[in-house]
Amino acid sequence: MTEIEIKDVAIIIGGAITAFSTLCAVLITSHFNLKLAKTNIDAQTQEKNRDRKIQKVEDMYLLFEKWETNFSTIYIMHLRCYFGKLDYQSVIDLTKDSTMLAPGDFQKFNMLMNVHFPEIISEYKKVDYARSIIVPFLSDPQKSKLNPKDFAALQENFEAVCVTFKMHISQLINEDPA
Repeated sequence: MTEIEIKDVAIIIGGAITAFSTLCAVLITSHFNLKLAKTNIDAQTQEKNRDRKIQKVEDMYLLFEKWETNFSTIYIMHLRCYFGKLDYQSVIDLTKDSTMLAPGDFQKFNMLMNVHFPEIISEYKKVDYARSIIVPFLSDPQKSKLNPKDFAALQENFEAVCVTFKMHISQLINEDPA
């Protein structure tokens, strides 16, 4: 009978070793599957964040471009008035019905910049300053008596500052998403 008992014990030990090995294999496989799933989720999250950031940068760029074009159209009309190509009332009539910017576009641009990309605010201040020194020229040249050559130089400066600012916006895409 001892032989049967030793056989039974050997079978039980063999079964236990097989069960233990199977459980270890399942645990190891589950562990690696969990790591792989976490890695995939992290990669998808990073990709989603990058796509979202790209979309915000593109929206901000487009809104700035629309604002710049709108302002440029206005000052070019005034510049034509300073050079005697248009009278002041014609300039007012041509610029009062501008449809380039939809209501809230500039506020959306500011929101995107202030909330998501505050690192470019100092660069935008340069654009705003360049705009502010053009504003006195957006008046009747007969009353203001300002020099059209100064106006043209300030307009060129504004354009250059805007180009630089758009480069800063574009560079935001290459930065790591927050």
